[in-house]
Amino acid sequence: MEQWKDIKEFEGLYSVSDFGRVWTVRKGRCLSPGKNTGGYLFVDLFKQSSHRKSLIHRLVVEAFIGEIKEGLQVNHINGIKTDNHLANLEIVTQSQNVLHIIVTGK
Repeated sequence: MEQWKDIKEFEGLYSVSDFGRVWTVRKGRCLSPGKNTGGYLFVDLFKQSSHRKSLIHRLVVEAFIGEIKEGLQVNHINGIKTDNHLANLEIVTQSQNVLHIIVTGK
């Protein structure tokens, strides 16, 4: 069953699921993500008069695993950048991420 958690700093406005979907309370629906030049999905989050582009895989990890410490990265275990399910994400060092790319050939 899909689980939802508030997005830090946007509590009550946006939620993210362990399936990698982002819900907007104001519109009552899931947001349609964009894709950046690196192939990662992102959403624009708005609060008062400001907005922030947020990578969905980072939102999922921060909501369900915790803070991503400086110098660490989020790795897509299966190598598919658009698969933002919690089970497919892990926090790694840059070296581990590069090694994963080499080993998987992605």
